Amino acid sequence: MKQAILILCGIALVVVCAFFNGMRIGKLKCQIKNAYATTTITAQIIETQGKINETVYHTGVCDVRRVLREKYTIAE
Repeated sequence: MKQAILILCGIALVVVCAFFNGMRIGKLKCQIKNAYATTTITAQIIETQGKINETVYHTGVCDVRRVLREKYTIAE
């Protein structure tokens, strides 16, 4: 009788340990998935900002003045 109780306790212990390990692994997978998504979104934002800054930095003051002068000077 004692052996049956020990076997049942051992099986219950294995089931409980498997349950908590499964929960831990699930949480880790969720954290990894969220970290990957955050990294991807951050990379896209940085790429977009780079494209915008490239356009802004390559447009010099002289170019802006030239465009305004061409559009808004008094015609002869």
